[in-house]
Amino acid sequence: MVKINDYESLWITNFSGIDGEEITMPDYDEYKVSKRMLEDYLDIFRGKNSREVDLEMPYPHPFFDNNGVPLLKEKPCIKYILVGEARPPAKKSILNNCNPQGDEANTYFYNINHVGIGRLFGRRNLPTPWLNAPRLNWGCPPFQPCPLNKIQTLLCLASKGVVLLDLFPFAIPFTTSLRKKLMGYGIVKHFWDGDIYSIKTQISALCPYLDSNWDLCLIAPPTLSCHIVGAYDAIDITPCNNGIHNNATFKVISAHRIRGCDHKKVASDTSGNPNAALIRIAF
Repeated sequence: MVKINDYESLWITNFSGIDGEEITMPDYDEYKVSKRMLEDYLDIFRGKNSREVDLEMPYPHPFFDNNGVPLLKEKPCIKYILVGEARPPAKKSILNNCNPQGDEANTYFYNINHVGIGRLFGRRNLPTPWLNAPRLNWGCPPFQPCPLNKIQTLLCLASKGVVLLDLFPFAIPFTTSLRKKLMGYGIVKHFWDGDIYSIKTQISALCPYLDSNWDLCLIAPPTLSCHIVGAYDAIDITPCNNGIHNNATFKVISAHRIRGCDHKKVASDTSGNPNAALIRIAF
């Protein structure tokens, strides 16, 4: 978890004062709670509850029973790493009638209370693709309408070895304009393989839990994902196990990709969202 001084430094150095972008640093405490939700999920791979007693959370640990026994009988290894952009900014909650109640306005991947649809398409309510695309690809149950449903979805994804990591720790509205500036200023490169907070440092911390054949793909919007695969090398976390993730696999071209971005490891489509079929192709 990024400490508050590093969090503020990352913001000031990389996001504060970008020309034409009026954005405010998101609340650190909200980041800390959301990061703990990711750690709750990673506890499945650790096989133990690592929650700190001094951090107030909105619910008990969802993946262990009251006696600290994992709900998933067999401890899995991490095999598939999905790289997203950032968690979405929080909206005003809309609570449903589940017990416990689900929040239908919000969609953070690791918050078990967030069961929001994510977007409207015509007259249909479509589940948020950030969780729906992975769960469809790996054959996991729907995460709606209740938190208890979402727990089962996340347990299923963990059993398959799936983990989602965010490139940026800041829950802000990312636009194409902002992404291009972050790319042009070289800021994305730091968050890909830098030393304070990056995909590299996050994966390095997971070394003990990686499958020998682990790999990754990108599900951030194509503008960002295509830039990363095209401009940078694969994450090298030697002496940790690098699995099958290397430059040869990272740079592979696929005939199934979208026009203008033909990298196999980019699993977001022209809508800017993750796509189950492209995730399947990526791995």
